[in-house]
Amino acid sequence: MTKGKDLFRSPAALATPWDRTKSEAHQIIDEATEKRRALTETLKAARLARDAENPVSEQKPKKSRKTEKPALD
Repeated sequence: MTKGKDLFRSPAALATPWDRTKSEAHQIIDEATEKRRALTETLKAARLARDAENPVSEQKPKKSRKTEKPALD
């Protein structure tokens, strides 16, 4: 039979060090993904609001920064 103290151990306590590390890594990645998704959502809303006030057709085109290369003779 199993001992009394082993009956109520949490699943995390039974996991191997690899499983605990993997679980922590997934949690960190999930948190970072959620922060990035929230930031993207906020920036998209701000961009849409800006474009609603100032349509693209009214914006001046940006000048190209490239310079023409001199012809090789």
